Amino acid sequence: MSKENVSEKTNNKKASAKSSKNKKNSFGKKFIKYFRDLKSEFKKVVWPSKKQVFNNTLIVLSFTGVIMLFIFGLDTGLSALLKLILK
Repeated sequence: MSKENVSEKTNNKKASAKSSKNKKNSFGKKFIKYFRDLKSEFKKVVWPSKKQVFNNTLIVLSFTGVIMLFIFGLDTGLSALLKLILK
């Protein structure tokens, strides 16, 4: 083996070691950047007040009650109609 081949192999090993080290380092940098970005995005969030949450909860509950009554009435009516047809 010539000296050139030996030095080429050594250089290839060093290059591959550096590239794997850069990949690991790159992953760590991306990981840290992700959480920094996440923190800055959380600062931009506008959270609702207690009054807004309470009002929205009341709206959802009342709408759910109206839909529940509608389905109950529809079910009762269709059951009565089915009983009349089957008799």
